[in-house]
Amino acid sequence: MSDDDIVVEAMTVLRTMRGTDIPEPTNRIITRWNSDPFARGAYSFIKVGSTIDDRATLAKAVPDRVFFAGEATSTENAATTNGAYETGLREAQKISVLAPVTVDNSGTFNINTNELVM
Repeated sequence: MSDDDIVVEAMTVLRTMRGTDIPEPTNRIITRWNSDPFARGAYSFIKVGSTIDDRATLAKAVPDRVFFAGEATSTENAATTNGAYETGLREAQKISVLAPVTVDNSGTFNINTNELVM
């Protein structure tokens, strides 16, 4: 499918579910996860003998330096898009404590990097 065809199909589904007043997207990013030579559509799984605690270990940050998100770090929704999204929010919250983000009246995000610990 072309990128345009994918957008048309996605918008058809959204409008069927949520109503016809959903506007056209202003931009799009379409991945080809299944054809990525490094991922090939892969997602994480817990091997025999592992526990959910292993996912929590994957999520541990290098304090105030490196943060890990992604479905593999989710203890509640692993191997799902939802897990990837939620862990991204989780880590963004941690980072926002270190570098507060404000939004001005024009909708521009401003990050105070002066408060980052380097």
